[in-house]
Amino acid sequence: YFSGVPFRPDPVFEDWLSYEEKKRNHPTRYQVGAGYYTQVGQVRIDYLMPPASLITGTNDDVNNNSLLLKFTYGTTRILICGDTEEDGWRRVSDYDISNIDLLLAAHHGNDSGYYQPKVRVMNPKYVVISAGPGTPHDADQKYRQYARIGVYTTRTARVVADCDDRGNV
Repeated sequence: YFSGVPFRPDPVFEDWLSYEEKKRNHPTRYQVGAGYYTQVGQVRIDYLMPPASLITGTNDDVNNNSLLLKFTYGTTRILICGDTEEDGWRRVSDYDISNIDLLLAAHHGNDSGYYQPKVRVMNPKYVVISAGPGTPHDADQKYRQYARIGVYTTRTARVVADCDDRGNV
């Protein structure tokens, strides 16, 4: 599953080359975006981004065309945001992202992925920030204003989330 947006990081790391090789050699590849969904057992995965007409002309078209995924398992809703930035967030329906149980913060928890109007709509119970060492661009404190229960970050420890079909995370 991929967004269809061509991208090559600079510098290129070995894990990226491995990903590209797997994508090239996999017998079945799916370009997905808003409106697509997948059912895996009892889990529904809705693809909320990128839009059918890819976003162009923004500060970072690659990030704004990231895959934005909503996982639903019973009443539990998890949002994985890729590197979506403000221009991408503006195209996401509030209905699709309201009252999230667990939010994996966009763009590694950096300011560039934080868009307060949408985070407020998400009203997340938990926020997980997957990132390396802190930088001056961290939005950790901003997320703390909206997380109903807590913010957890891999800056300090490994984070593992578990959920059940009743919305308990």
